[in-house]
Amino acid sequence: SKLTNMIGLVSLLAFGFICSVSGIIDPAVQPIRTHCNTYPDDDDFCGDLYKDREAMEEYSSTLSPTDTDRAARDLTANVLDGVTTAHFLPESVAQDACSSGDPISDQTIDLTNQLEELAVYLNNLPKSCKDILDQNVAATSGYYIISANGTMENVYCDMVGIHCGESGGWTRIAFLDMTDPEAVCPSAIQIHQYPNLNHPLCGRPKPSEPGCESIYYSSHGVSYSSVCGQMKAYQFNSNDAFTPNVGGLADIDHQYVDGYSITYGYPRNHIWTYAGGLEQKLQFGNYGLQCPCNQGQTISPPAFVGNDYYCESGLPVGQSWSSVLYDDPLWDGQNCIEDEVSCCTNANMPWFYKTLGVTITDHIEVRLCQSQHTNDEDTPLELIELYVR
Repeated sequence: SKLTNMIGLVSLLAFGFICSVSGIIDPAVQPIRTHCNTYPDDDDFCGDLYKDREAMEEYSSTLSPTDTDRAARDLTANVLDGVTTAHFLPESVAQDACSSGDPISDQTIDLTNQLEELAVYLNNLPKSCKDILDQNVAATSGYYIISANGTMENVYCDMVGIHCGESGGWTRIAFLDMTDPEAVCPSAIQIHQYPNLNHPLCGRPKPSEPGCESIYYSSHGVSYSSVCGQMKAYQFNSNDAFTPNVGGLADIDHQYVDGYSITYGYPRNHIWTYAGGLEQKLQFGNYGLQCPCNQGQTISPPAFVGNDYYCESGLPVGQSWSSVLYDDPLWDGQNCIEDEVSCCTNANMPWFYKTLGVTITDHIEVRLCQSQHTNDEDTPLELIELYVR
């Protein structure tokens, strides 16, 4: 949460402005910038921080060296209150105070000691849900505090992993369920209402040309080598699965799919793809627009996807596509009929589970891609849930 992130940063901030027996400690500017670069939507925290920069610089320029001790206490208190401007106190002010030999008050020393204890506490927290399970094999699924990157994070832990290889210790990094009345779409995509559903979905902004919209999910610093998750979405109009000759491009950095691309790092590395095909049964001679897993299809997904994908169509058999949302959810393994039966043989659908072969802390990027205009096709999202371990 915002509060725990700020508490985790307080110790770094305060040490940047308080003298020690070894002299001045450099101001801890980078952790703040890292936080705000990682969480650019954290307006309550980062917005105040940058908004008040000019005022803080003006204030700090009036401080005498003997004021620095008081300023350090006030600034630290401000951080705890959410007024996050502490790191803008010029280093020269603190250096002048230390070189002048002015004593540091007992209150500031006590505060420094408390912050040191907080830093030790953060360092001793488990760094992932797997750490928690390793330390207590009886731990149950639920919310826990971890600290993998110097800040406290309240995360949900799956300690069973029934959909993720039958072993627990999974740290959840993404969850969105649009059936929840309080759910909010990620900023890259927009909320859309459809007359045949009683809840909204999240789709590409309208109008939009062919392309992809990116959603980034932080690993919270957790080291992981496996990813597990599920998605549920719907077909709007005429999705074309993996068909680059209908406006798509077959490389991983472009709209190689009508649906969702899940990758890690940059350059992008493929994890999983959720694709939407045109039809469950070939009806109108549109070869190549159906899912590659459909019976009789000869088109294949790109080589970097391989078999790491799910594909399904929501268009009812016997119905021609049109500018409507079809109410058969994609990738749930249900209502797969005619040519599409072979696309729904994985009993774990809509869940996927993949071992990466490397251990990383990279963010995970989810892209909603379409090879045509949003009036022609979209794959609006209802549910996403991602775990790492």
